Amino acid sequence: MRSQQPLPTQPCDVPCEARQLSRRGAAVDGARGFAGGRILHPKFAANPLAPKSERETMLRVFFALWPDDDARDRLAAAARDVAARTQGRAPAAANLHVTLAFIGEIAPERIDALCTIGASAAASAEPFVLRLDCAGTFRGTGIAWAGASTLPPPLVDLARNLAAGLGAQGFPVEQRAFAPHVTLARRCRTPSLARLGEPIGWTVTRLALDASESAREGPRYRELTAWPLGRPRSDR
Repeated sequence: MRSQQPLPTQPCDVPCEARQLSRRGAAVDGARGFAGGRILHPKFAANPLAPKSERETMLRVFFALWPDDDARDRLAAAARDVAARTQGRAPAAANLHVTLAFIGEIAPERIDALCTIGASAAASAEPFVLRLDCAGTFRGTGIAWAGASTLPPPLVDLARNLAAGLGAQGFPVEQRAFAPHVTLARRCRTPSLARLGEPIGWTVTRLALDASESAREGPRYRELTAWPLGRPRSDR
């Protein structure tokens, strides 16, 4: 379930969410800490020795693209089909999204910096069509996903500008090739059977900053804020 709360290359390669899962159990390397598959920058990561009330205020955030209603419905149908084929579990339709940059756990006071980064990256991008036309899995994770065999240049630029802004502010930046995807199923017993029928696409017009929250029925995503792609006409 996703709610909104505004604030007062090789394509189809290793998906970013799956890459986070592959790092479970890794030791702190001096530059980044890893906990439960989440990248935690030491400057912003929750301190396990901090009081419980302080740890509970941390936000697990990411930049994302969300499909329109039609694309979401088609992705949900594809997810159910893939989950049946692979004996996996499909995400809730409201949770289907493309992660552009996973930040991890940060203190709430750092949200303003992320908003500045997101607003700048969105303003420098133009709307584009994202076409998901292939499916695959990440070895050893049981995750099946839909990806794009061709990345629109505006999407590549948007991801690059986000990464540059995050790196400049000391936030963690993924070093591997950019591989946007939508997770279609988890806990797949036969992941090699993942298939995507007809391509699914939509026109991307906004960039969102979301928070991930754990719930008994699964993860819930809360939109913190979002920006339209492109500069207002008055600024052009």
